[in-house]
Amino acid sequence: MRRFSTLILALSVAVGATACGSSTSATGGGGDRAQASGDDPEGTTGTDPSGDPRHKLDDSDFTKRTIEDVKAPVYLEDIDHAAQDDFRDGVKIIASESPDYKKALTKFKSAAEKDATFLEAFFNWGMVLERTGHGDEALHIYQKALEKNPGDASAQAYIAKIYLAKAREAHYKGLKAEEQQWLAKSKVLLDDLLAKEGENVAVNNAMALYYLFQEDLDTAERYVKEVLYIQPSNVTGLNTRGLINLKRGKFMIARWIFENKVLKEDPTSTEALTNLGYTYIKLDQRPLAMRFFKQALESDPENMAVRMDIAAMLLEHLDYRSALDHYEKVLEAQPTNLEAKIGRCDALYGLGGTAEDKKAQYETAIQCYVAYIKEAPERADLYKRIADTYQNKLQDYEKTIEYLTLYGKHGKLTAADADKNDKTIKTLKDIIASGGFKMDLPEETPPDGEAPPDGMAPDGETPPEGGETPPAE
Repeated sequence: MRRFSTLILALSVAVGATACGSSTSATGGGGDRAQASGDDPEGTTGTDPSGDPRHKLDDSDFTKRTIEDVKAPVYLEDIDHAAQDDFRDGVKIIASESPDYKKALTKFKSAAEKDATFLEAFFNWGMVLERTGHGDEALHIYQKALEKNPGDASAQAYIAKIYLAKAREAHYKGLKAEEQQWLAKSKVLLDDLLAKEGENVAVNNAMALYYLFQEDLDTAERYVKEVLYIQPSNVTGLNTRGLINLKRGKFMIARWIFENKVLKEDPTSTEALTNLGYTYIKLDQRPLAMRFFKQALESDPENMAVRMDIAAMLLEHLDYRSALDHYEKVLEAQPTNLEAKIGRCDALYGLGGTAEDKKAQYETAIQCYVAYIKEAPERADLYKRIADTYQNKLQDYEKTIEYLTLYGKHGKLTAADADKNDKTIKTLKDIIASGGFKMDLPEETPPDGEAPPDGMAPDGETPPEGGETPPAE
């Protein structure tokens, strides 16, 4: 945020340090003077401010006093004072241990409405909307800031950053064409800004995020260094620096940046908490990863990317019911999220191994996969999973043949896999023609007191892979 940290200091109420009364300890003040003079050998009298030696000392003379020196707030020039008061209140709310984002929004909105030239009010208003998952509303606020302040580079950079967020969202949904459109729109705007204001912090932050999205880590690092040279404590820049190290496999450095730099500046940063969780996954410390994911979700319950990370970990640990709950919450908020859809299917499939009515549960999972493939034809490989389920779990060979045929037609099979697929179909047809036979299935649940092997589902299968999302950028 432009000047965000500066404004926290410049607009805060100054409170003086503690001070002491006229007689603050037994080793100083009037007590010692009276005894030294010989006037009062018991040390029961002293000198009051008026100089009267008969003033009797009591406990209050030896009590440490706190004097609060409340100074008038420092105002920036050319910005409405009432707007700055509202902004200051918003900053205090955000900086608290338990920030109330809705209340902060009203303060930043009020500040911006009182003074249309107060760009920081617009930017903080927009960034709180971003943090709470309202990217389209944030875009509207940044555009409004630009309308009120034509040509402002920072406002345009924040708009470009929203375009990048839309490109990531399209990427998660599997919408390649839309992803490229948003990326191109962002790049055109950023290139123009860079030519005009190459040292603008918001512009360099957005450029770093653009190249990070493109996996060009060297160029991303070059731009983020420009940011941190000007503003060493810039939260967005620090978070990007941590992500660059994370993507390079420098997990300990990434952990240190997120934990000791970003979260020191912004303890409730959902991006840093999420990325720290992802870092701990890479460090194979999953309990810590889950802890930080949960903190991120507590900080921002509407953050669907965090829910996706938590659901993926729950799926990995075979907690299919809890994973399903999270995926369904994501789909309530984002009905077109393809990663959440495949995660939901995987959770339903996992539940099939423990359901009382296994047939019904596996059929539910199969229908989920079929619906998913219609939206994501490139995942035709899932026809093989459906076919295997019909063959090994439900012993329905006609359905097995149906989905193996679809797999052969739409899946990207090697010549060897295609040949193997055709032979399986032929064998199953021969079985059906000869009257079929019942296959003896292995026991699906381990004996009492025995847990399934590590990494295995209760029915002996490797658990399906869920929709794990990449780090928050």
